[in-house]
Amino acid sequence: MPTVIRTRHFVNPVTGAKINLHVVGSDKEDRGVPDICRTCGKTAKELAAQKSPEKLMCCTRCKSNGNARILYCSKACQIADYKYGRPPNQPPHKRTCGKTHVEPAETDESLLPVSRPFDLEEITVYSKTPTTALQAQIEFLSNNNLAHYGFRRPENGKYVAHSIQGKGGELFLQMRAEAIGRHDMASIAFMEKLLAMSLHPTDCYKPGDYVPQLELEYDVDLDECHQALQASDRHQDLFREWAEWAAPRQRLGVRFGLPWYYFNPGGKFLHPIKYGRILDNES
Repeated sequence: MPTVIRTRHFVNPVTGAKINLHVVGSDKEDRGVPDICRTCGKTAKELAAQKSPEKLMCCTRCKSNGNARILYCSKACQIADYKYGRPPNQPPHKRTCGKTHVEPAETDESLLPVSRPFDLEEITVYSKTPTTALQAQIEFLSNNNLAHYGFRRPENGKYVAHSIQGKGGELFLQMRAEAIGRHDMASIAFMEKLLAMSLHPTDCYKPGDYVPQLELEYDVDLDECHQALQASDRHQDLFREWAEWAAPRQRLGVRFGLPWYYFNPGGKFLHPIKYGRILDNES
């Protein structure tokens, strides 16, 4: 089944900010074939064939907030899912109803945050003279090991930490290492793609501002990076693998980025210092 990327519109219920986010799905999903009751599993086709035909109903709170459609065949199924979920893997819907971020269920280890220490003594930078922006990013990451990336807010210079859950987090850390260590253009584009697909509706940072930030950090044109990504069979295989993992979870309303939080509360730009192991050869 072909995997496709599409854009959905989300609204922050607190601020009213409207944001477009990329989501993963499939052509079959768009045709409505997989639409089933979240509780009992009855399909739209089965309900329509009953003596008293019924239609699947959508959770209005989730729909109004832009989340993935959560469907039920009856009020009884909706109440049962809201209160009890479907143990052991599906938590009560009341934990996630209408929210823009879903914490992973205790039993779903595949959605746990991915954390790996960022050790200045172990990293290798692709150039003796990395850009000032990349040096600042590396310093931020070295001081905040839980962060996968630090967004610099243009209006005040504050850094906002962002992390990606599950398989996307593992892939992002791999791409980040290749970008910093080898200046791999396809990996830089892959980072941008994973960031775009893990953002939350928020006014804390403007989606899309990370594009010029990445270009400044790595001194690249992201359009050229995406051309390299399209030409790389290895990266395309990795992306398809992630998309297959993400699609069924996103269908249930899971978001893959952890909530935003501030670091560097003083809002000062982090000045460059000497970083880790710098390669002897110029790049």
